[in-house]
Amino acid sequence: RNSLEQLFINFTNELLQQYFNEVIFENETMLYAREGVKWDPHDFPDNATIVELISASKTGVLPMLDDECAIVGGSSEQWCSKLLKAHVKNKNFDVIKYRPGNFIIGHFAGQVEYESQAFLEKNRDVLGADIVRCLKESRGAFVRSLFAEHDRIFGTQ
Repeated sequence: RNSLEQLFINFTNELLQQYFNEVIFENETMLYAREGVKWDPHDFPDNATIVELISASKTGVLPMLDDECAIVGGSSEQWCSKLLKAHVKNKNFDVIKYRPGNFIIGHFAGQVEYESQAFLEKNRDVLGADIVRCLKESRGAFVRSLFAEHDRIFGTQ
């Protein structure tokens, strides 16, 4: 079952693939031009639409996850519903009708099904109280300063 961690891994792979494509095919383009080879730039793979699907501001899978985590009462079901509405026409996104809460992203390397059930919980990334206490008492001033206001409820004080 693929969850948030696998999406992060696959997104990282997409970014690496995009970088590889840009570097390699840019060099190939210059080589072809130097040698007078005719070619169609559409012959080279491009995963920009997949990277955008995952990371685009406001409509990307991850920014929409952050938004849903910020909503009081946000849920995986609501998030998946919003994803479907935002990406219903995207060829790299699909849902599985008989498995609610699951969605598919067509990655560069192939389609991957994700189970969204624990995405919000994992994305909230709340530190345990014992870890926060240890960090507040760190010997390092910088680390202590990072957690000096950790108990503060932002937006209310």
